[in-house]
Amino acid sequence: MTYDCIIVNGDSYTAETTEHMVYSQYISATSDHHHVLNYAMAGSSNRRIFRSTLEQVLQAKKDFNNILCIVGYSFLHRKEIWYEGNDQDVLNKCYDTKMITASWLDENIPTFYELNDNLVLTQFYDDMFMFYNTLENLNCKYYIFSAAENIFSMHDKNHLENLYTYKMCKSNENIVPMGSFCIKQFAESKQMTKNNTGHMTQQGHREFAKHLIKELDL
Repeated sequence: MTYDCIIVNGDSYTAETTEHMVYSQYISATSDHHHVLNYAMAGSSNRRIFRSTLEQVLQAKKDFNNILCIVGYSFLHRKEIWYEGNDQDVLNKCYDTKMITASWLDENIPTFYELNDNLVLTQFYDDMFMFYNTLENLNCKYYIFSAAENIFSMHDKNHLENLYTYKMCKSNENIVPMGSFCIKQFAESKQMTKNNTGHMTQQGHREFAKHLIKELDL
């Protein structure tokens, strides 16, 4: 199927780089879809990915009628911090990259109080449900997958299975089930990773573009 515009969004697994072409650029170069727009940003939270995708769809609908969104969502535990100041103490707290140790947790446990798996998963599927329904209301096609490796082992499975939003997302054929796919898994299966985080090499991006073109009949 030919779309007059493809909007791609996600985190560093999807974002364009100066190092090499990424999969959105290969889709643009190897298909009839001349308008392939990539709004992915490294470090993005899923709130940012969903929010900015909807914003870009609304903008794109001024010029395009047949839009496809390809969205690779990020780590569910990743949160946003909005700060535009230059107070170094605040910046140090926001961007501290030290290893998380027991003593660090003792000092920062309030930050993690709400980051338990049940809450994270509930909020995510609520957000996902509203996101894809909004896309459908905008007559926008979509394909959504977990770009990051999201692994959950401590959640209450009965709680999750009873969530209506979870059931709807799980039964949606345009949403790849979490745990069945991620970029790291794809890249490792092709032996095309450039680091231990599973980010793809240039050849990996080329192969993933081929995978999407076949999967979505582009």
